Amino acid sequence: LNVENGIRTVARKMKDGGQLIYGIPGVADVLVDFTCLKSSEEAEPDIVKITASITNAGKRVKTFAFKSVMDTYLGEKSGSHFSTADAKKVNHEAQFRTMKDTRWIKSSNGDTSVQILVYGADITAPDVISLANKDVMNLPSWEPVVVPSRTFDNVISYNNSSVALNWKPQDLKPGETTATVFYIALASDGDEPQGVKYITSLEKP
Repeated sequence: LNVENGIRTVARKMKDGGQLIYGIPGVADVLVDFTCLKSSEEAEPDIVKITASITNAGKRVKTFAFKSVMDTYLGEKSGSHFSTADAKKVNHEAQFRTMKDTRWIKSSNGDTSVQILVYGADITAPDVISLANKDVMNLPSWEPVVVPSRTFDNVISYNNSSVALNWKPQDLKPGETTATVFYIALASDGDEPQGVKYITSLEKP
């Protein structure tokens, strides 16, 4: 989604975050809402809830899917590009299809960390998570093709890692809307992100 091909774009500040709005005439309206939250009452805002809503603006039933690509940076300066709930170090391209085991993807330089939460509470679990060089994510394939033995290097960019989240396609009737939800937890000064703690608190009865 960008300003090319006649796509209308709007960014606006909200009380607790911001929104990006994309209008694809005759195809779809997309609203991406970023809401800043606190992991505890005494904390500063350290959680971002992302809700991406897609509305069919056409006149027929069509299939829509949401994909988020994030160009990460923090892990590129440490000995581990990424970690997950079941993998302490990920330094090669990888794909995950079992979100219950993966649960989160973290990029950290030891001082500052970002944690992408993909399972639990009201999160819409992705269909597949891909970790690869940024240029691999920019290829035309909707679902990135990764090579597990390949590092995050190529002839154009060195040590350049990124994350792609793909959700399952859905058929929408004209005017029908679907929403995708996930969270990002942030931490600095050597602290651990409190994303898991926050998600667990949402799951309590």
